[in-house]
Amino acid sequence: MKIIAIRHGETDWNLSGKLQGKTDNPLNAKGRKQAYETACLLAGYKFDVIISSPLKRATETAEIVTTQLDISSDVVTDSRLSERNFGDYEGLLISSLNIKSMRRWTDNLFIPNGETIRDVAARVFECLDDVLEKYNGGNILLVCHGHVIRTILWYFNGIPNSNESDVSIENCEIFEFKKYKIPKIKNISMMIEG
Repeated sequence: MKIIAIRHGETDWNLSGKLQGKTDNPLNAKGRKQAYETACLLAGYKFDVIISSPLKRATETAEIVTTQLDISSDVVTDSRLSERNFGDYEGLLISSLNIKSMRRWTDNLFIPNGETIRDVAARVFECLDDVLEKYNGGNILLVCHGHVIRTILWYFNGIPNSNESDVSIENCEIFEFKKYKIPKIKNISMMIEG
């Protein structure tokens, strides 16, 4: 079993340094090219299922990859893989925000009308539990977003207790998980409050 997670291709907001979150922007020309190049890098893989965030930039990336890899099955969407809701911060320049603190598990920064990073982790962990149970033994491609991929890394590698969660994730960057553990985080609320 392999789990591959990729971030969507570039959008105009990525290019201009704006925080996107749930804002539903499509890929730009460079983003479509990145998705095509990523499909070429994944040409040796056989996927049993492709699961994407329902946001345009992710589904468009997933569709390009699916077409290039000649995968006949439809892309499955799961809203739990959507990017973090940045609430009142969406559309602001990332350079004007304390993005490092926003990424850290230990800080769990509150965002007006948005989600904390632990809120994102709760839904992503639940999604991964379900996906691994349903597609046990299969090869899975997840097409999602930067903050979602950070939480996927925590799912497989453990919750960080320091600043190690401040990882830069590039457009169409590929993460592969061959061995995995299912942490059985059934009482996520206790972990999040703790």
